[in-house]
Amino acid sequence: MKRVLIVGYGFMGRTHALVYQGMSSVSIVGIVDSYLKEKEVLLENGLKIPVFSDLESALPITDPTFVDLCVPTDLHVSLGLKVFEAGKHLFCEKPIALDLQGATLLEEARQKAGVQAMVGHCIRFWPEYRFFAKLVREKTWGALRSVSFRRYAGRPQGAAQNWVSDPARCNGAALDLHIHDTDFILSLLGTPESVTSRGIHESSGWNWIATDYHYQGVVVRAEGGWNLPASWGFEMSFRAVFEKGAVDYSTAQTPAIRFFPEAGAVPIEYQALTGESGASVNSNLAGFSGYVETLKYFVNQIEKNQSIEESTLSQAMESLKVTLAEIRSAQEGKSILIS
Repeated sequence: MKRVLIVGYGFMGRTHALVYQGMSSVSIVGIVDSYLKEKEVLLENGLKIPVFSDLESALPITDPTFVDLCVPTDLHVSLGLKVFEAGKHLFCEKPIALDLQGATLLEEARQKAGVQAMVGHCIRFWPEYRFFAKLVREKTWGALRSVSFRRYAGRPQGAAQNWVSDPARCNGAALDLHIHDTDFILSLLGTPESVTSRGIHESSGWNWIATDYHYQGVVVRAEGGWNLPASWGFEMSFRAVFEKGAVDYSTAQTPAIRFFPEAGAVPIEYQALTGESGASVNSNLAGFSGYVETLKYFVNQIEKNQSIEESTLSQAMESLKVTLAEIRSAQEGKSILIS
């Protein structure tokens, strides 16, 4: 039985807790959250879990196999280093850090500790995006010619101390929301030669960004942000054109993924690529299968004592580097080469 200590019990912490409750091989042994007044949290499965105010006191008492960090971005490095110092595996929400220096410190500490770590770039595991990646790899409809990604959200509400509105803690939607698409693009096509971006900067950071990623032979663009009214909700989508057809996906349409073949193209039917690890999905997580598959992969690799190969700290660092280059491009009004 693998033991997990969850640090941060906001939206993501609660979501991860639901996922773990659907895994027979994982036991939640504690929750760290200084804002919780209760001494225990009652989980949906009826278990009572002790609450700690800080990581240092929780680690020796709970003795977890791994720690799941669901805290504001500015805390990832300091808390992640403590996890590695304790010799524990780490799952950390994205982005890995606010800057490359912090990300480098984490990877160096992980290697020194000889433990595994993964960053929550869950779009790599989202069923429709995984299916799309398979079409690209296998060239089912020929080579990919162009693809555009969108990710929209209303202004964030309810974050502890409104940390997402502090540029020193978050740096806006570009680094917290849009980076999902940047990371997926890199997982699909590798690092681009350069990026050209335009954005909207507000007091809380870069809250809207649109980027052209420069690759040979394919046109790639992504845009998104959360400078929409809070009532907007959330929407993510992509539209891809292949040599022999087009694929259109959006959470705002039914069916969510649609196919438009050229005459004579092989028919394509969507099939979700989920369930590899055999863990059940809590019914309260309908629509959150990407989170489920991400954590299932992490836990499965730890159980098998195998290295993390997807959403590694190094991969997350590369996605951070490209996203920071996008922000710089928007700031300076010019294309930025990715070294």
